[in-house]
Amino acid sequence: MAALTADLELEMRGAGKIRSFDVTANDTIYKGSLVSIDTDGFALPSTDTAAYRFVGIAVEQADNTGGSDGDIEVKVYTEGCFKLTGVSLAQANVGTILYVNDDNSVEDGTGAAQDCAVGMLVKYISATSGWVEINHRALGVVSA
Repeated sequence: MAALTADLELEMRGAGKIRSFDVTANDTIYKGSLVSIDTDGFALPSTDTAAYRFVGIAVEQADNTGGSDGDIEVKVYTEGCFKLTGVSLAQANVGTILYVNDDNSVEDGTGAAQDCAVGMLVKYISATSGWVEINHRALGVVSA
């Protein structure tokens, strides 16, 4: 899947808490993007990187192009069920944890690295789509 280059309106059910995180320097996080925190504690578009921690889905665009670390914040949904783009999903993945592929897609845990957990697949739609429940207290990423 390709990383986002524009805002994306995701379908969602029961979106919960919204939290704000400081954005990395010279980065744009698009609405609908999967968002992670880097090793310095700043938000950026998700990538499959071992040291990054997935924190949610961007509520709105946050453009920090030309800015310094933390000049702006991004609001993210940290809980809820979202219809996400998938890579090689299968019915057998229902009930399992999916991982970041890029800021626009998730994948099962059988590929190369799959370091950054996103949430549980609760409804399989197709090999390229499914409903994913995110809840970061359950994943141990974001405190209450």
